[in-house]
Formats: sequence, structure tokens, C-alpha cells
Amino acid sequence: MKRILAVPLLLSLLWALPALALPVDGLYREEVPVSDQSQQERNRAYREGLEQVIVKVSGQREALQDSRIRTALGRAADYVEEVSYRTGMRPLTLEELDIASPGQPTSVQQAYLDVRFARDLIDSLLRDAGIPIWDRNRPTVLVWLVVEEEGGHRQVLGSGSDHPAIVALRRFSRERAIPLLVPILDLQDRRALPADEAWRLDPERLREASARYGADSILAGRVLEVAPGEYAGLWQFIFRDQESRFDHFDEDIAGFMDGPLDRVTVELAQHFALDAETLAREEDVTLRVDGVRDLEIHAGLLEYIESLSIVQQAHVARLQHDRIELRVRVAGGAGHLADFISLDRDLEAVEASDDAPAAGLLHYRWTR
Repeated sequence: MKRILAVPLLLSLLWALPALALPVDGLYREEVPVSDQSQQERNRAYREGLEQVIVKVSGQREALQDSRIRTALGRAADYVEEVSYRTGMRPLTLEELDIASPGQPTSVQQAYLDVRFARDLIDSLLRDAGIPIWDRNRPTVLVWLVVEEEGGHRQVLGSGSDHPAIVALRRFSRERAIPLLVPILDLQDRRALPADEAWRLDPERLREASARYGADSILAGRVLEVAPGEYAGLWQFIFRDQESRFDHFDEDIAGFMDGPLDRVTVELAQHFALDAETLAREEDVTLRVDGVRDLEIHAGLLEYIESLSIVQQAHVARLQHDRIELRVRVAGGAGHLADFISLDRDLEAVEASDDAPAAGLLHYRWTR
């Protein structure tokens, strides 16, 4: 079962059984609201757009503090590859809705400048600044949110909710190019993780309830409005065998959501992004794959391996019945290749046997 909600440039919420890492589009493109078509407004849009692209490609806002990046922002037009204007309807922000008159429309007409930046120039800028580059194939984060409402009633928010926390989550997903998933909250989810259980943030219960989604990581948070417009909560982040718990407080729901989401995005970027030194270091890895039964699977496997950004080249080294061994030249090494493969479900790791060489060999079974 797969039901998808599309948002501009990015699939920000996915409801799927199972889920998997998602290739995100629009990393080097940004659509910026503008008031007119003057050169001054274009220059402002170029700078704002470049800021957003740097954050998306690096995975972290701190990249904007680098001196080389700040210099580049001052001449953002040099990195522009293509621009176009369009006019569309823009939803009112939460702040605008707060001051809107009863019966006022919830959207307004807005002009946008669509800016596409040159990927090679952006990547070169980041490498020169020593800032790692995060590939477009990004890990999914399954987000469980339980809200304590007035009177102590607790509610888990599902993918169909219009709660401001979910609205903020969608916006963050789009702006940071990180695939955030929300449970569909059907009967199975409600039984697996009732609201009171979700409030406890128990890692094992979260893992059990999340298993059907196959997400790469889990973020669970409990939301409490301690005063009008002031939110406090506790968060649990689970990534592989690592668990971390932290609290967060903010004076508006957007900031309350942005803090934890930024924290886990930076952590994932630090794990998967590749710096210039890693990209420059190449290693030959033997990739053994079982279950390659016909030419169609053979072609699909090669296409998949060559699509990975860290793979420089790949060729067949050995064929034996339904097993194939590929010699793959990889930027970084076998560990990085295993990390990238782990983001997908096309290859399932096979436990090493006594007769398998330990060094430079990765063994998988094709499952597509």
C-alpha cells in the first residue's frame, strides 16, 4: 500500500509499507517569493535562494557561517544557472492567519522567482570550504508526535492531521530536503502504540510500532503547551543501535518543531555526507550479490550500483549460477558503500560465512 502526498520539489510526507530512503529532488533549486521583477529584488532572491541550497546540500545551517560561504553569498548571482518567474497562490502563514479577519481567504496571490543554481559550482564551493556534501538519496525519519491537550487528554497525530505541529513538519521537510514520515495511524498503529504508551517514549515500544514502516530512523516527541503559545516537550531519537533523549522548549510551535528536527537532520547529515578528503580517497571493493537469476536482474543491479554517487565505476569480475561478483571502485571505501546500500531495500545483507574473505568483500542478496 502506498499513498503519497506531493509537495513542491520534495516528497515531504510518505505513508508506505514498507518505507525506504528517498531520493530527493530540487537540492540545487529554490523558489523564492518576490515583490517585483527589479534587479534589487532579484539579487535578494539569489542570495536567499543560495542560502537555502547551501543548507539543503550540506544538511546544516552552520555551513552559512563559513567565511568562504559568506563571500559566495555576496555574489550569489555568479552561481545562478537558470531563472524564471511564476505567479501562484500562497497559503497564509500561521502568523498571518492569527491576524486575519473572520471569513478572510486562507491564501493570497504571490509572485515567485524560480532559481536553479549550478551544481558543479556549489559542490566545488563546499569542497573548498571543507564542508561535506550530502547525497540526494536520504534516510527517512518516522516521526511520532503525541500531544497533551487541555484537560490532560493525549492524542497521537497521524498523517491526516492538520495540527500546527504537522504543518511545521511539512514545511521543514520541504525546506531541508529531508524525507519525514508520519504514521497513517490506522487501527494497527493505535493498537501498537496507544497515546499513553507513546507519551512514555519507550525505545523498544517505538521500534516495535515502527517496524511496519521500515524507516531508517525514528523521532518521537511529546508536545505540551505549558502556557498560551509556549511549548515544552521531550524527544527520543533512534538511529540504528543509537538512542538519544533530549528536551526542548520554544515560544511558538514552529520553533518547537524546528529545534529537534534540525538536530536529527544535522546528525544524519554528519553520518552520510562526504567531505572532500573522503571523496578523493578511492578503494576497490568486491560486491557479491546472490539472487541474480536472469539478465533483467543483472541489468537492474548494475544500474542501481552505478547510480550511487560514491561509485566511480563497476564491472563484473565473476559469474556463478545466480551469484555475481562486481569489482566496484568507491569513493571513501567499503564502509561508505555499505552505508549507502543500507538506505535502500534492493540489497539485503548476507551474514559472513567462514569461507568468505573478510577484507574488501560485501555480500548481499538481491530483493527487488
